[in-house]
Amino acid sequence: SPSVGDFVYDTDLSSLQRYNGSSWISVANGYGLIEVITDSDNGIPKYFTDLQTALEECKAVGSVCVVTLHSNITITSTINIKKGGTGVGNVYLYKDLTIDFNGFTLTNNEVDASYCFDVSFGNIPSENRQITFKNGTVNRTSGTGTHYALFSDYGENDGRVLMSDMLWYCENSNTVRLDIDELDASYNDFGGSTFVSDAGIPLKIENYNCKNFSTISNSSIGSLNLLNAKAMNFDVLNTSTGDGIDISRTSDITHFKVKTISGIGIDCSGDFQGACSHFYVETSTGEGIDTAGGTTYKLKFSNFEVKCGDAVCIDSNHRNGIMSNFLISNNSSSKYTLSGVNDNTRTYSNGTVINYGSGSALQSYNVSGVEFNNVTFISKLGIASVIHLDNAARNVDFYRCTFQSQWSDVGGHAVNITKSTGSIRISNCNFKVANTSANCLYSSSAKTISVGNSGFTGATTPI
Repeated sequence: SPSVGDFVYDTDLSSLQRYNGSSWISVANGYGLIEVITDSDNGIPKYFTDLQTALEECKAVGSVCVVTLHSNITITSTINIKKGGTGVGNVYLYKDLTIDFNGFTLTNNEVDASYCFDVSFGNIPSENRQITFKNGTVNRTSGTGTHYALFSDYGENDGRVLMSDMLWYCENSNTVRLDIDELDASYNDFGGSTFVSDAGIPLKIENYNCKNFSTISNSSIGSLNLLNAKAMNFDVLNTSTGDGIDISRTSDITHFKVKTISGIGIDCSGDFQGACSHFYVETSTGEGIDTAGGTTYKLKFSNFEVKCGDAVCIDSNHRNGIMSNFLISNNSSSKYTLSGVNDNTRTYSNGTVINYGSGSALQSYNVSGVEFNNVTFISKLGIASVIHLDNAARNVDFYRCTFQSQWSDVGGHAVNITKSTGSIRISNCNFKVANTSANCLYSSSAKTISVGNSGFTGATTPI
């Protein structure tokens, strides 16, 4: 009369056997050994060969449950952990559920659109339901259509997902999507977890705050997607042609690094408003930061560095924002370091803009309501800045700025005015050239600008 969970070593079969209540089952068969301890079991574990069956032990209202894997497991359908509905995979009312992979791997390699995990919490914030994934790997390979390694996108989804030392991978689609209503303003710790996709978005966060993670995209799709979200302390990499971060709505991000090849480092949608601070962006041929938006949307970028190869570092068409305390540089012969800076982008302050190639550091093209304050523009092998305003409604102001061409050539001007129909106002600035035959201020024909209290260095004919 064995009890459920008893073990014996069968000398005839040379295998470890577990009693499941009706028969003896080889531990080496099926999905491996899965241990469940709930707060109501006084620390006494139960053992299962199927993960979904093991998780059914964790449905009790307000329960605390730890599920531990003792083997790699392979699943053939989605593991559901949902509050709503009825039956297996539904009516989960736990308080705190931890799935400890214990260094092992869960794999779903079915040729269909099933997920690895589908989680929902319900719509009662006071229940404060929480699930933690830790110490393991989740692989979704061979899938078809849109599918996920982890999915939590349920209406009125009030809860918390935490992680520690997890690797989430999806071969043919998106890896992890979390659309979860915030229980509070804290950043939910992902504990150094990594999200990887070969064909989709590694991590998409909506209405949620998170920290301490990294994402890797090996495709033309962005590596991190944020919508009404906050994130901090993270790294983003795209090894292919996709963007680093795609960001929209009211989202704030801080203390992060982004690296792309030909994709945009940070791609801000038209409705993005928020703050990005203390970050580093590096690209090869992709733009560093690209913004676009109307006067309704306000954004702030501060304390950052952008380093590009043959690409524009900042292409700003957002119409209401502030950029401060920055270093941006590229190595381009044909593209500006800082370009666009469109209507009503209010202030660029306390920064340095460098073009190490033969291109210009700044293109200020048809802007209005734009101010540069204490910004240094340097071109190593070209003209430092190009300014073009084609109608009377346009205006740009420079205050305490430096324009410097280090190109020792007659064409190495500090500033080239190509159109001045609008208002160009320069005060308390410095202009420097390396070649005495170049000009500090140059135009190919007569232009009208306002210049006051400024210094001119290096040119025989400064203007």
